[in-house]
Amino acid sequence: LSLVMTAAVLLTAGADGQIPETSSARPDTLRGVVADSIPRSPSGVDTLIAYSSSDSIVYALSSRTMKMFGNGSIRYRELGLKADRIDIQWNTSMLTAAGVPDTADSTGKRYRGLPEMLDGGETYHGQTVHYNFRSRAGKIDLGSTEMDKSYYRGETIKKVGDDVLYVSSGKFTSCD
Repeated sequence: LSLVMTAAVLLTAGADGQIPETSSARPDTLRGVVADSIPRSPSGVDTLIAYSSSDSIVYALSSRTMKMFGNGSIRYRELGLKADRIDIQWNTSMLTAAGVPDTADSTGKRYRGLPEMLDGGETYHGQTVHYNFRSRAGKIDLGSTEMDKSYYRGETIKKVGDDVLYVSSGKFTSCD
C-alpha cells in the first residue's frame, strides 16, 4: 500500500513576519491573483511550491519547519528536486535534501533516494543538497553535474551564478 500526498503551498507572513496559525477554513483570497503579483514573503517564497511525498509530510507551525519522508518531490519556479528526505526551515529559507541508508545493504554505506536537483536545464546529483529560497543559491555535497557539455564532480559543488560553479576537490572532464 502506497500513500501519496500532494499539496501546494504559498507561505505569506503578516506584518509581524509570522505566518498566522489557524485551523478554521478561510475563503480563497488568491482567486484571480497572478503569481508574480504576490508580495515576497520573508521566507523568500513568492509563488506556489508544489510538493509530494509517498510516506508522510510533517508540519510544525510553531518552529516553521516541514519534513518530507519517502520519495519527496518539490517544484518551485525552475527548480525541481527529488529525494527520500527533504527538510525545509522557513525561518531561514533553507531546504536540505538527502538520501536514506539502504536497509538491504549490510555494509551501511549504500543510500537510496539520493537527491536529484533540476535547476533550469541542468541536473545535479549528490549526497546532500542545500538550497536557499531567498538567495536562490545552493550547495551539493559529494556532487556531480554537467554544464556546457562538460562534467564536474567534487566534494562540494556550489552554484553562485547562472554560469559559475565552485567545485571543491573537484574533477573536470569533457568526456562522458
